[in-house]
Amino acid sequence: VPPPREVMRGGCRAICRYLGRMHAGVSTGKLDMGGLGLREFPTDHERIRGVTAAVFRGNRLRGIPDTIGDFEVLRELQVDNNELIALSPRIGSLWQLMTLNLANNLLNALPPSASGLSMLLRLSLMDNQFH
Repeated sequence: VPPPREVMRGGCRAICRYLGRMHAGVSTGKLDMGGLGLREFPTDHERIRGVTAAVFRGNRLRGIPDTIGDFEVLRELQVDNNELIALSPRIGSLWQLMTLNLANNLLNALPPSASGLSMLLRLSLMDNQFH
């Protein structure tokens, strides 16, 4: 699966950085895709679904797709400082999730399924648009 368009537009250096981080994430179980200017969650989720930590801090993500539910062993998800307006209801199926950082986004609600995150120890929701 090729890198997203926004990475491709960044040229060879951006492509190499993206692919290198994907490879490191698969190898270590800790995926750090922070600060790459991503607008969408990686579509190559089959390759990375075994990670235990995923960092997407400081991108331009607008949503978390349904494929997040495929990340069955995820324990940490950092998606702060993005442009999130919605989370997939499948976020509630991440039963091993212990840390969820959603700070500094545009969220005004969490899906009801988030109440199923029974292992959650750390939740950050600061600087969103909750009423």
